[in-house]
Amino acid sequence: TGMRWDELDGALWTIPWQRLLKKQMQVDHREPLTPAAQAILADQANDGGLVFPSYTGKELSDTAIAKIHKRYWTKYPITTHGLRSAIKTFFYDNDQLGHSRAHVEVILTHGQGALDAAYQRGDGYHRRREMMEIWAAHVTGSGVGSKN
Repeated sequence: TGMRWDELDGALWTIPWQRLLKKQMQVDHREPLTPAAQAILADQANDGGLVFPSYTGKELSDTAIAKIHKRYWTKYPITTHGLRSAIKTFFYDNDQLGHSRAHVEVILTHGQGALDAAYQRGDGYHRRREMMEIWAAHVTGSGVGSKN
């Protein structure tokens, strides 16, 4: 909900570490944006501030997001947490796509154990971009469960 225009650069959204839940590493988070996500962003008015502001111009609250889910997703009621669960379930159930459980945890930005964090310094950006493109194809119906 805090996405800002100055954090976007083409197919990349860089989230400042100060806004992340886990601030220990003090490293900005790079998030790949699929063509579908970029199309949504292209429809937003760019005033240089928040990409998805509330009607008061501030960040959308969790309550506002829940109301949007309830109002527009009536056929398939879902919460933000439920959407994250759906992503995890999709990749677990489609293991033929070749993505490990560790890859799924990375796209959900779940933390690593101390030992993994000590040795794994990469952010898996390219793998996450591929996975998000597969997920976008699945939810838009343009390539359900395939690597198109």
